[in-house]
Amino acid sequence: MYSGKLRQEVITLEAVLKEYVAYKSDTPKAEKEIKQRVERLRKDMQHIYGKQKLKYVSLSDISRQDANDLRDHLLSRVSANSAVRMLGVVRTAINHAIVEHSLNIPNVFTNLRIKGAGASKLDRLPLSDTQIVHLETAYSNDTTAWALFACLRDTGCRVSEIAGLSVKDCDPDKGCLSISPTPWRTLKTNNSHLSFLNTQRSVEGI
Repeated sequence: MYSGKLRQEVITLEAVLKEYVAYKSDTPKAEKEIKQRVERLRKDMQHIYGKQKLKYVSLSDISRQDANDLRDHLLSRVSANSAVRMLGVVRTAINHAIVEHSLNIPNVFTNLRIKGAGASKLDRLPLSDTQIVHLETAYSNDTTAWALFACLRDTGCRVSEIAGLSVKDCDPDKGCLSISPTPWRTLKTNNSHLSFLNTQRSVEGI
């Protein structure tokens, strides 16, 4: 009995994800976002690795081939850029665990090759005049849809920014909209937050 030793805690992929969620959940909004992101990843990882490997196999026994298998699975259902973002969460979570637990192991999710990832000159091009005409025809028969489309067309705002407008955000006398964060819709980035709090985007004819 006196010669017995406690088994050293095994750091697994499941444990890594849980620790990362706890670390990133410094605000209710951040907690909700990271939980949703990690839960989607957990489902993909369980599909590829199985519950046993995800929950009980040591992180040191996870191989580069395992990382490539998850990459290939993600690429079969999402775009290359989405796969990069999702794998980035796994990589960062493992890096966090390596530092916190002083693990002397490589992060096999580092520098995975993902063909087609990254921005190109064809990404997110503005709508052409022809596309605008087709959309105007599609939305013109519904007053609500037309108002939303006209706002998007004339301001360049995001869909969530227009859909989340309240009455106080609209100034018909000045013909402008004021975009700011609300309890039901936040702004996408910190730069958007600062920009939209201090500027107004004019809208004519609405």
